[in-house]
Amino acid sequence: MTLIEVKPDPCTLAGWRKADLTALVAGFLCLLSLTLSPAHARQAMQVDGELSAELTGQLRAMVSASAEDGDRTLPSPSVSRRMVALLRSEGFYGAAVRTTVRQGEALYIVVPSERFVVESAQIIAKTDARAAEVVEPALDALRPGSPLRAAAVMASEAAGLARIQEAGWPDAETGEREVTVDHDTRNAAIMLAYETGAFSRYGEILPEGDRWRPRFVQRLGDLPEGEIAQLSALREYQARLTALDSVARAQVQLAPAERGVEVRDILVSLTPAPRHVVEGGFAISTSEGAGVDGQWTRRNVFGGDETLAIAALLSTLEQSLETRLTAPHWRRPDQTLSFLAAARNEETDAFDQREIELEVDVNRQLNAVWTVGVAAGVDSSQIRSGTGEKDDTVSLFSGITAVFDSRDSRTDPSRGIRATASVTPAVTVGDIRSGYVITDASLATYRQLTPQLILAGRVRAGSIAGASLNAVPADQRFYAGGGGSVRGFEYQSLSPVASDGSLEGGRSVVEASAELRWRSVGRWGGVVFADVGTAAEQAAPELSDMGAGVGVGVRYHFDFAPLRFDIAAPIDRRSDEASVQVYVGLGQAF
Repeated sequence: MTLIEVKPDPCTLAGWRKADLTALVAGFLCLLSLTLSPAHARQAMQVDGELSAELTGQLRAMVSASAEDGDRTLPSPSVSRRMVALLRSEGFYGAAVRTTVRQGEALYIVVPSERFVVESAQIIAKTDARAAEVVEPALDALRPGSPLRAAAVMASEAAGLARIQEAGWPDAETGEREVTVDHDTRNAAIMLAYETGAFSRYGEILPEGDRWRPRFVQRLGDLPEGEIAQLSALREYQARLTALDSVARAQVQLAPAERGVEVRDILVSLTPAPRHVVEGGFAISTSEGAGVDGQWTRRNVFGGDETLAIAALLSTLEQSLETRLTAPHWRRPDQTLSFLAAARNEETDAFDQREIELEVDVNRQLNAVWTVGVAAGVDSSQIRSGTGEKDDTVSLFSGITAVFDSRDSRTDPSRGIRATASVTPAVTVGDIRSGYVITDASLATYRQLTPQLILAGRVRAGSIAGASLNAVPADQRFYAGGGGSVRGFEYQSLSPVASDGSLEGGRSVVEASAELRWRSVGRWGGVVFADVGTAAEQAAPELSDMGAGVGVGVRYHFDFAPLRFDIAAPIDRRSDEASVQVYVGLGQAF
């Protein structure tokens, strides 16, 4: 026998020790509150028999809740009914809950009785009896002699329905379930009924409307004509269509069944999303100046969900114009082909550059988190390095990338990982002639410590092999320092310096950041952070000359992204460095 008690703290009567009138009044009020206040109700539960620890805990929770819910100086009939219902759902159909008051306590006495078991489980498949055989493997929890549990009955029923819907009856539904309990034998007979609907095979995919190419919509289905219809495949097809940029809503369903005809056409209805989208952003920092960017996108250019995006950037350090044409599901589902044409002008402390770039890439999404890609391109640049030397170059490059992304949000993640790795061989001709390989890898991880606290971390490492530093164009080298690298330092300032004091970049880079992010119940939040990093002349990352910065920030969370305001200071500041740097922009730092 187990005795579990739930008792609120008693009222103290210490005031009666004082003999003055004030103490008498205080004592009277305390007694009055003890008599009238429901907060002093005392509850207890007693189990006369054997129950599992889990079920006992669930019953105790019911009693504990009743002690805090109104006047419970007497046992609650509703609590007793809920306790009995829980016991019956676990197979204790003969269980009882008796109540009494003992020594000022409301006492619930649980008498479990013997547990009922399953005697038989029968399946009735209305419309098509063949479906009954499909359900059988889903009834392992309802074999003769198994405990009669409501959760097991409902789970088996749901599993049976899923098997039917995947075996050619996608319209199947559950019918009226019957559970017959014999209190004399303590056995139960279970009957699960299913309305199967018509057995079906895929017919032709018939898209409605003319905004999308029919062949494109059909190819995304991957539902060969004549194959057995499966509800999960139809739902996956609908989800793939809904994920298209040009689609606001998609509906996929089989045509009405005809008597004696198994093949049913697939009807597809698509609701278009807005044809044109305009986006914008901005960033301001004391180390990199100010900048604004904008993008205009046209969706479904050729009827295959293609997007044409024209983006412009106007900032202190860079001005650029880019045009990108993207074709999703190119040649196969989940594979994207894109073309890029860009013109850029950059003016930094390390180099000035005018560049024209053309690139083509193919990315394939392997699953929900993995994406791989290949790219090839050419860029023509006119580069003036920090030493004043001017180089006209043409670089040909190709590369492979891999991305793992399990974040729950792209703009404000609270959990997950994003890891990227790329290997890019390149050949440069013109005033510089060389061949080299650029490797770059990064990892960012996010962990939610509490509902309000998130710990975020980032590391990056890169290397250029196959050529000396002078044989690598200045715009292809690595640089460290600034808002996207190590906050608290001037842009590119943690990079190798030439003999005349000008920045010349490096063949390797290493960076790391850590942030503790806090968000209030409303829209405001804050952050404390630390960044470290450096670029080195050698191909192997150099860790001995790392720069470090620390800072704090404020966040205001819009529905689409947080507004970021950070202030950072370098540790071991050099004589020519500012004591603090300020950064303002949309989105988290990483």
